[in-house]
Amino acid sequence: MTKNSPKRPGILNSPKKKHIAFLIISISSIPFVYLIYLVVNFSVDLPYRDSWDLIPYIEKVHSGNLALVDLWTQHNEHRIFFPRIIMLLYAELTHWNLQYATLINILLGGLFFLSFTYLVRKRTQENKTVSLWIFPIFSLIIFSLNQWENWFHEWQMQIFLSVLLFLNWVIIMTSDDLNRFKFFVATILAIISTYSFSNGLIIWPIGALLLVLKSKFKRNNLSYLFIWVASSIVIYISYFINYQRPLYHPPLLAFTKDLSGYAKYVLVYLGTPVAISDTNAALFFGFFGVFIISFAYLFLIKNKLTRFSTLVPYLCLTLYVILSALITGMGRTGISNNLVPTSRYATISQLLWLSIIVLLFMIIQRIRKKYLGLGKLIKTFSLISVFLIIYLICRNTIQGSLIGIYRYKQLSFIRNTLLTSKDQNTSYTYYGFIYPHIGALPIEEVNKKVSILKGYKLSLFR
Repeated sequence: MTKNSPKRPGILNSPKKKHIAFLIISISSIPFVYLIYLVVNFSVDLPYRDSWDLIPYIEKVHSGNLALVDLWTQHNEHRIFFPRIIMLLYAELTHWNLQYATLINILLGGLFFLSFTYLVRKRTQENKTVSLWIFPIFSLIIFSLNQWENWFHEWQMQIFLSVLLFLNWVIIMTSDDLNRFKFFVATILAIISTYSFSNGLIIWPIGALLLVLKSKFKRNNLSYLFIWVASSIVIYISYFINYQRPLYHPPLLAFTKDLSGYAKYVLVYLGTPVAISDTNAALFFGFFGVFIISFAYLFLIKNKLTRFSTLVPYLCLTLYVILSALITGMGRTGISNNLVPTSRYATISQLLWLSIIVLLFMIIQRIRKKYLGLGKLIKTFSLISVFLIIYLICRNTIQGSLIGIYRYKQLSFIRNTLLTSKDQNTSYTYYGFIYPHIGALPIEEVNKKVSILKGYKLSLFR
């Protein structure tokens, strides 16, 4: 652009547009503010389920016996090296105040929102592919209470961290000017994501496919591809050294004996963000999500409504969610109640629905007049789909809020009982609700961990 050429109109170039921008920001902040209100007021300072597994590590920190290999220890199917460091740090700084530890999850969610809005603006601003009014919808999805299990349980920060790092990896790796420094940063993000939650392992094959695609256009990307493949091999070997299959997981190929149940699980996994409390609805919307995003990609590519490079980040996000569903299904098919929508996975599968919203907005805004009646039909279908998703997310937020409040009442009662009851049998009964165990409650193990909490004045005994 030369000095004398007219400037393109921007979002803040007129008072009217400034007011619109302020209105959009205000509306986008409502789900975030509501989420903070709920989490701050309805979180309980009480170790719950997996949180109890951190207590031996806290004891090692206080006694000075924590070793690097301890941080590397497998938790279920995950290597949570980096989340474990973060959790131990805030345990040390706050005497393990679990009520406020949930604010870390909100912080990560906020960073995710900023990262995703940056991605959309960066990849679409040059051709005006989407309207700014899409951002309140992003806020509604990202801060939805369909993820209540993750928002109210501080332990789940590992999911938020892993997904956030993957999203920023996508932003860097799909940039048009990938250089050595960016590639190095992207590799570090992939490593941290992998050792935060097992889904990070999916980044490595996606990265290989992406670099193969990029190498067709730029030869210097071939060197990145070789380095990436070599790094992938090292990461996979290190991840699975001394790996043990969790006891409650079925054998790896057990899902092949129930392919129908496996397919249903995958669809429920995909549909969970818009149908958190109804298995049949999650199953239907999982299928609907796959259909609509497949249609959107094909329609946009075939009719050249946007550049392919604009779609690549969303293709990466979609592939990540699909592979997550397929792999998770292998370890869950056959487990009782495995078809019940699981709130904690909504943080991952929401990437599919965020991508759907972006693609539908592309169709709505860029469909050409030459399609005549068909174009109007497709545009109407896209609009109806967007409003349907908004309605479902709002309904899920209401349901998640009610579940979160009920959980608060339940855990508050248990906490008060544990602090006031002098009857051991009563205490063990309530520990049974919050302590992770299969079969009978391991009383000696519980007593040992409770004594650590009392000795160092942590959490509810602070």
